[in-house]
Formats: sequence, C-alpha cells, structure tokens
Amino acid sequence: MTLPQTVSYTPDEPTWSNRLPWRLDPARSVLLVHDMQRYFTRVFAPDCVAYTDAVRHCAVLLDAARRAGVPVVYTAQPGDQPAHARGLLADRWGPGIGADPDQTDIVTALAPRPGETVLTKHRYSAFARTDLAERVRAAGRDQLMVCGIYGHIGIAATATDAFMLDIAPFVAADAVADFSAADHTRALHHVAATCGVVLTTADAVSAWTPPSAWDDWLATRLGRLLDDEAAGAALVAEPSRSVFDAGLDSVRAFDLLDELADLGVDVDFVDFATSGSTGFLLTRIARAGVATP
Repeated sequence: MTLPQTVSYTPDEPTWSNRLPWRLDPARSVLLVHDMQRYFTRVFAPDCVAYTDAVRHCAVLLDAARRAGVPVVYTAQPGDQPAHARGLLADRWGPGIGADPDQTDIVTALAPRPGETVLTKHRYSAFARTDLAERVRAAGRDQLMVCGIYGHIGIAATATDAFMLDIAPFVAADAVADFSAADHTRALHHVAATCGVVLTTADAVSAWTPPSAWDDWLATRLGRLLDDEAAGAALVAEPSRSVFDAGLDSVRAFDLLDELADLGVDVDFVDFATSGSTGFLLTRIARAGVATP
C-alpha cells in the first residue's frame, strides 16, 4: 500500500486536553520541521485547508524561532533507498521516495536556511537511527517543538520517543496535517493524553516572543473596546483565545484594525475574523516590522 491520493479536509474543532503542565521556553526548545518534502506533501489537494494552514503556520513558527534564537532542525528522508534500508516500511508503503529533487526537496515556503540542520531520517520517529537526541542535548535544550506531517504517524512517533528520552515534546495543532480530520484529531489526542503538550502556533509564538510595547498597546486597546481592562490583558496573556468570544463585535474590530493601519500594520478583516486571536494580530505586527506603537 502506498500513500493516499488527493487528501482534502478541514481540521476538527480543537478538543484536546493536555495532561502535562509544561510551558514552552525559548531558552530550552528546538523547532523540528517534520518531513515537509515534496513527495509527502503532494498527497494534499491544492484546496486542502489543513495543509495550506499547516504550511502557513510552519512558516510563522520558523520566523518566530529564528527571531528568538531557537535552533531549527528539519527531517528529510533520502531518495531511492534500497529495500534493506527501508526494512518493514517497504511492506507498508512500498518503495518510497525517489531521488528526484521534485520529491526530496523541502517545500519552497519552508526551505532551510544556511546553517540549519537537515537530519536524514529513516523511520517514523525522527529519533530512530539518528542523532537528534544528542543534537538537542548538545545545544543545551530539553524541549522539542514539532510541526509538519503526518500527524498520526511520524509526528506522534517522534513526540512519543522524545518523551521516552526525557525531551519534552510540544506539537502545534494548526501547523500539522494528516490523511484525514480523524487522523489529525487522533494524533493530537494521543500527544495531549500521553506524552506532550498540544498548543497553537499563536501560543508558541507568544512563548518565544518577549513581552513588548505592542503587548501593552494591544491589551490596553482591547480593554478599552471591551470596557474591561482585565479582559484585554487576559486576551494578550492567552494569545490563542478568540477576541470575538470575549465580546468584541465587528464594529469595534474594524476600529482596532483602523488604529493598527494608522500605525503601519495592515490586517485584512476577513483574515482576522477567521483567526480571531491576539496571537494572530501580534504575528502580523511582528511581520510588519513596526518597532513600537
């Protein structure tokens, strides 16, 4: 059996429940971009929401990690592996990835930069037959932030192995794609229940980004628009929460975006309404490169 064809799905609403109290720390973590090679990504239909969201959020994580000095590691399987090297993978998935760069290359949007590690990977887990654990420890780190594909296979296996090696795994729910919504959800539930912490890209970016004047500005503006100073501060402190669930209506949302535009940060209302989080706004602010409000 080979890879599925034309995968297209929208992820389920978040339902995971973390059992572990860990917090992502920029001084302790490594970002792992898992298996984002063209051979593996070609299974996704062009309109697959889960995949396009995963690529976009992986790019956000890469940007945040690089800004924070968090080491970045990629996994990539070698092309044209002989049968003895593939072992039991050949029984399950056939001959696997070919040698053509159109199959082996990391997708362009997430391409490694000079100096970033591309780890040759042979099995589901990024730790199997590699020196990933040694690299993490040599960097003085003990946390692994994982994004990429496929959730219920390599990402779940990597997170489980990290836990067994006393490296705390974190998985970005919206920076992962899989064969189906059910597989995607199953992978997140497995990690949250047994071995790691599931979070959103906005949560990770917030953890890797030191508090800034923009945090204070956004907390103050939201507090004013909601007529509740504490609510504004809470929304910035928990960047994955929806400002609309907290009571912000569309009229006041437009007022907020107009203020941001006046300061040099252009945010499309539809994009904001889709995400609805302060993490989304802070990421757009960081991308705009406007130093202070």
